[in-house]
Amino acid sequence: MNTRRDFLRTAGGGLAGYGLGRALPPGLVGAGVGSALLGRPRAARAQGTRCVELSLPDISGWTELGGQPPFVTSTEVQFRDLNPSDVSALYMHSDCAAPGIAVDVVASFRYQGPPSPNNADGGFRIVINDGQSRSAVLACALLNGTPYLSLAQSGSPSEPATYGVGVAFDWLTQPVEARLRRLADGSAQLVTVNGDPPGQTVFLAPDMVAGRTRLGASFEFGCTSVEGTASVDVTGFYAETTVATTPFASLAARADIWLGPGRAHDRFDLQALATLAAGSDGFDPLTEDVTISLGPGQWTIPAGSFRAERGGWYAYRGVIGTTGLSVSIAPWSGGRVLVAALGAGASLDGVANPVGVGLTLGDDAGETGIFARILPRSTRQDRP
Repeated sequence: MNTRRDFLRTAGGGLAGYGLGRALPPGLVGAGVGSALLGRPRAARAQGTRCVELSLPDISGWTELGGQPPFVTSTEVQFRDLNPSDVSALYMHSDCAAPGIAVDVVASFRYQGPPSPNNADGGFRIVINDGQSRSAVLACALLNGTPYLSLAQSGSPSEPATYGVGVAFDWLTQPVEARLRRLADGSAQLVTVNGDPPGQTVFLAPDMVAGRTRLGASFEFGCTSVEGTASVDVTGFYAETTVATTPFASLAARADIWLGPGRAHDRFDLQALATLAAGSDGFDPLTEDVTISLGPGQWTIPAGSFRAERGGWYAYRGVIGTTGLSVSIAPWSGGRVLVAALGAGASLDGVANPVGVGLTLGDDAGETGIFARILPRSTRQDRP
């Protein structure tokens, strides 16, 4: 079994070798500091406050859109948009969709047969509308015949360019549970699909998201294609405010990336050194989520997944999406945290320098850009 001293020697040495030696003071390796430096152990933090929820069969608090009212049972809302010139959807005004509030929407739905699409518009949408200027919109899109879950930008719903940021997912035949996040600055992100990160970062900056759908902050879902038809059953919908993150005081990183022969064949070795801010309430690897992003890849390790090792460091081994991960976390004095991650089976298509690196430890987070060592597919044999 590797000891904490072995881990720090390996990871710390790699960081120093990439010009981060100043971040690692002499004598730090094997200093014997433990998890107490990250704050006392505590129960897992609440994920936020739920502010809107679909409570079937009662939809009296929702307003119907269009002239095709949904059929409601005790388990689902059945949207049947059979008129190409009409829509069938629901919306509810809510203050927690207002600008400046970070909020997630989780919706569960399934198509009942293929739609009659309006070009790229597959018909079903989930919307967080701030009521003033912007909306975070997750749409079912068809791009070159392939179904995608995409963040919609401003533009015609029928145009493929409106859905340029998304992930391929067969919503035509598979049930979907999607978590859409609207950050406090107005940006939008697809966080999970059926409980797993999408395998690549699906994100739109505030100036790229769609415009408002109506005056007054609101949540919306349903079949809203005015020139297509679709039949979709929704079994769950709720919105909750998210816990605000505290930016790291600093974040340094290095990475090696080996590109494989196809999708889900890439490997990486990532090391990051984060310094918690003075206002941080600490981080407990045993009770809080850890999210790592590298270029287009993103992986969230749920709370409770790490195990405590002798010497005060933490380890995780498992599979997230298609990626096998081995992650180690070592707390240091001064609020510093070293994270080392090895991944195999990742999808890092399109990765190029500078590579974005993101790290979230509970409610502490940061991002940085690095110049990684990237070995293209033609040199994959050089992988150690």
